[in-house]
Amino acid sequence: MVWVGTAAGLARFDGVSWFTYTSQNGVPVDHVNDLAISPRGGIWVGSWESGLSYYDFSVKAWNNYWGEGSPNNFSRNGSVGAIAPMSDGSVWIGTAVVGVFHLIPGMLSGGKNTWTRYGTIEARALHVANDNSIWVAGEKGIARFDPIIEKWTVYHHTTDNFTAIDQATDGSLWIGTWDDGVRHLIPAKNGGNDIWETYTSNGHKLRFFKQLEF
Repeated sequence: MVWVGTAAGLARFDGVSWFTYTSQNGVPVDHVNDLAISPRGGIWVGSWESGLSYYDFSVKAWNNYWGEGSPNNFSRNGSVGAIAPMSDGSVWIGTAVVGVFHLIPGMLSGGKNTWTRYGTIEARALHVANDNSIWVAGEKGIARFDPIIEKWTVYHHTTDNFTAIDQATDGSLWIGTWDDGVRHLIPAKNGGNDIWETYTSNGHKLRFFKQLEF
């Protein structure tokens, strides 16, 4: 099955035919920014104006996480640009205005939704690493959240206008920029320096070293 987010709803192709979920049948608004399959089997959908939704295949129903029950700052600025589901059923949500949120849905325990906001981090893309750390790419740099010690590490570059991020098998990061090529980040090990490599359409490869923690 293939899922496609569009400005006119969430489209699903089952191998034979297409079906589109719109604001008329579940999705809060038609403009879908991002989507991700949950390890629990459902699908998370981030929309332009109305936050976050989850489709539960087992009961064929939508749950909307926007408005009542969500933080006021998330409700007022509910444009979700990035989603990263965790293996435990929780989900990380990136916004361009009010930071990054971690949501533990009440459906996991029969209780209320638990929200944690990290307002200093702006996000356009999220990635869950093999060690369950969270990588964030945004307009102000790259950041990594270590869930064990609950600490953020920020990696700055000469161009911090980042739009996409993914991790290679060796642990390094490949990062897309808005208009200045691709970055390759090799994080520091054993007290060394972070290594940044830059790839542009001109074939240039530059290196830059810097790290900042908070």
